[in-house]
Amino acid sequence: MPTPTCPHCRASLPAPRSRLVGALVVGVAWILAMTMVFIGILTGPIIIVLLPMLVPSGISMITAAQTWAFEDWTCDGCGKLVELGLRVRTGSPTANENPASA
Repeated sequence: MPTPTCPHCRASLPAPRSRLVGALVVGVAWILAMTMVFIGILTGPIIIVLLPMLVPSGISMITAAQTWAFEDWTCDGCGKLVELGLRVRTGSPTANENPASA
């Protein structure tokens, strides 16, 4: 199989990330955030001091994991979005392609 290239600048593209790896990264981020909440609960009244650090760090950890795991594929050379393997259809669909018309 040939190496995919960017349609804009013709640079070679890295292999796309696995969906399983992405789901695992997001799952680990959620587990770590819940662990921070549990440890914060165990600290008792000190949670009032820790809360301004725990909430933003947990939110940013989950957001960063979600962004890393499921972001659009971009070219490292030009920074543009890349869509590979798309089939563009033109014209109206026929009766066999549109099950709603049956």
